[in-house]
Amino acid sequence: MISSRGREFERRIPCNQLVIARPPLQVQSPSMAPAGAHLTLQQLIDALTYKVVAAQKKAKQTVHGLIEQIDELEKQLQIAAARLRGFRNSLQPVHRLPPELLATIFYGTQQHLPSFFPMLNDGTVSKYDEHHRDWLSLLHVCRRWRGVIASSPFLWASVDTSLMLEKFLKRSASAPLTLYLGIRKPGISEKVLDATLRYSRRFREFHIAVDGWEGGTSIYPRLCAADAAPHLASLTIMTEGRDVVGGVLPPLFNGQMPSIRQLCLAYFTSWPAGLFANLTHLCLHDQSDVGRMTTSEFLDFIEQSPRLEELNLIRAGPIRPDASDAPAPPQDRFIPLPHLRELDLGDWPSVTIISRLLSHLVLPKHTNMYFWGVPFRDPDQDFGKLLPIDNSRLANLHNIKKWYLARQPLVILDTPCISVAGSVQTLYMYGTFSASQIESVLPTYPLHDVTDVGVRDSCARSNRLTSSNWKHIFQRLPHLASLRILAFGSPSTTRSVLQALRPKSDNDRVSTVRSKKSGSDVSSKSSESDEDDDEILCPSLTTLGIEHDATLPAYFVSTIAEARAKRSCPIKTLKVLVYHGNPFGIVRPPSPVTAVSDSDTDQEYQMHTEDDMQLFKRHFEEVVFEKDQPLSMDVVPRTWPTRAYEWTRRIDW
Repeated sequence: MISSRGREFERRIPCNQLVIARPPLQVQSPSMAPAGAHLTLQQLIDALTYKVVAAQKKAKQTVHGLIEQIDELEKQLQIAAARLRGFRNSLQPVHRLPPELLATIFYGTQQHLPSFFPMLNDGTVSKYDEHHRDWLSLLHVCRRWRGVIASSPFLWASVDTSLMLEKFLKRSASAPLTLYLGIRKPGISEKVLDATLRYSRRFREFHIAVDGWEGGTSIYPRLCAADAAPHLASLTIMTEGRDVVGGVLPPLFNGQMPSIRQLCLAYFTSWPAGLFANLTHLCLHDQSDVGRMTTSEFLDFIEQSPRLEELNLIRAGPIRPDASDAPAPPQDRFIPLPHLRELDLGDWPSVTIISRLLSHLVLPKHTNMYFWGVPFRDPDQDFGKLLPIDNSRLANLHNIKKWYLARQPLVILDTPCISVAGSVQTLYMYGTFSASQIESVLPTYPLHDVTDVGVRDSCARSNRLTSSNWKHIFQRLPHLASLRILAFGSPSTTRSVLQALRPKSDNDRVSTVRSKKSGSDVSSKSSESDEDDDEILCPSLTTLGIEHDATLPAYFVSTIAEARAKRSCPIKTLKVLVYHGNPFGIVRPPSPVTAVSDSDTDQEYQMHTEDDMQLFKRHFEEVVFEKDQPLSMDVVPRTWPTRAYEWTRRIDW
C-alpha cells in the first residue's frame, strides 16, 4: 500500500522521470539546485522508494531495456550513500580535531627507527618486520582521514625502497627525507637509486646496504656524483667490502655533507680529510685489514668532533699491534671528550691496545665504557693492564661505589665483558676470570671506595674461587657496607665467600699466642700472615643479601653473623632474595607421575623458610625476605647488551 506521503510525491514527481542519466550530483548554488532540493532527506528517501516501486510495476507491464539506466542510477545512489556515511563519520568526536592534530596522531602510529643504528629497539627479535606498513590501513577508514594523510608530507617522509617508492617521494613534497635503501629488503636497482638521489638536497637520513646493488658497475661513482646533501644528519653504510678499493670511502654527495652528525661505517678504514667533522655519534665496525688508522691518526680524527656523545669501535679503530702503530702519539697528548656518554670497544685484539687508547682520552664522570669480546675469553690476558696506569683523566673511574663480579663457565658464557658505568658509579666484570686474573686487577682497578658488592660464581666446583681468594678481594674493600651473594643452587659459593669474612674466634687467637710463646719457629712472613688473619675484614659491612633456596646454609650464615658481632662488627641487616620460579606465569602441564603433591611441596618449603627466618632473627637486627625476585639481578649493566653490540653481532644481515 502506498502511503499518503507517497501519493503526494507522485503528484510532484511524475513516474516517467524516475530514471535520469546524469553525472554525479555536485554542490550547486540555491538558484541552480535540482528539482526536489527543497525537500528533507527523509522526504527524498520516501519519494525515491515510492518511485522505485512504481517504476518496477510499470516496467513489468510496458517498459523493457532499462538495465543500463538502472545501473547508472544505482551508481549515483552508491555515491550518495558514501557521502551520507561520510556525513555520519564527520559527526564522530575524533573529527572535531583539527587536521594538524590528526596528522600528528597518525605520525605516532608509524614505525620509526632510530637515526643511529636504524633497527628495532628489541634486539631479541628479527631486525625488521612488516609493521612499517601497518599505518597505511588508515587510508581506508574514511575520506577525511585519507585526505589528511595524503596532504601531510611529513607522513610520507620516511622512504623505503621496498614500499611504494615513487608514491612516497611524490607525496613527501618538500619534507626532509629519511631513506632506507636495501635495508628492510635486499636489492637496489639502478632505477631506484636514480629516483632517490634526485632528492639529495632534502636528505635528512641516508641508510644504505650497498652490497645489494644490482648495477653492473660500482655504486660509489653514482653516490659521489649526486648533488650535495646539505641537510644530511645521519649516514649509515653497510658493506662487506664490495667494490671498495683500499678501504677508502670516496667523497659521497660531491663531498658536501656539512650537517652530518651521526656516522655508522662498516669496512672502510679511511676517507677524505675533513669529510666527517663535528660528529656526535660514531660507529666503525668490521674494518678491512688494509689501511687501518694508527692511534695518532685516530686521535687526529676524533679531535675534530669534540662533542662526541657515542663512540663505538667494533673490530675497528686504532687496533694495530704496537710494532706497527707508528709513529706513536706523544705520551702527553690528550683528547678531551666532555660530552661522551658511551664508549664501546668490542673484539679488540688485546687489553693492552684498549689501554693504549684510553691513556690518550679525557673522559667525564658520566661516561659508560663497555669492553667485550675476544680478549676477555683469553685465559692468558692480564686484565690488570686494561686500564692505564695513570687514569686520573678518566673521571668515570673516580669514586666507583659498586662492583659486580660474575664468573660464568665458558660453556654457557655469552659474551664476556668488563664495563664501567660512570653514570651509576659501578664496575661490572662478567666472564670466565681465573683467580690469577682477578688478583691482577685488585691493585689497578679503582676499588678503594667501593661500598656495595655483588658476586656470582657459577663455575664448576673445582674452578670456583676459594676462601683465600675471597679474602684477598675483601682486603681491597675497606669501606664495603653491603654484600650480595648471588649463589642460587650453590651453597658452597656462599660458604666460601662468607668464610673469608669470619674473624678468628677467641680460642683460635689464644692458640696462636701460645704457639708463639712455646718457641715455635715462626718466620717474620708467617707472623705478618698471622696478624693479617686476625684482622677484621670489611669492618663497615652491615648489610648482607643472599639468594634463598632449599640448600641455603642458614646455620653457617648465622655463625658468621655471630662471630662478627662478638668482634663488634655486626652485620645488622639480612636480605633473603626468594627466587620467582615462574616469573612469566607459564602454566605447565602436571607430571604424569608425581611422588609428592604440589601442596605438600609448598607446605614443606614454607616450613623450611619459616625455620630459616627464626634462626636468622636471633643473629640479625633486621631480616627481610624479598619474595618473587628474578635470579641473579644486576650482574651486568641494565644497558647491556648495547645497541652497537646488537647492530654488529646479533643482527644477521
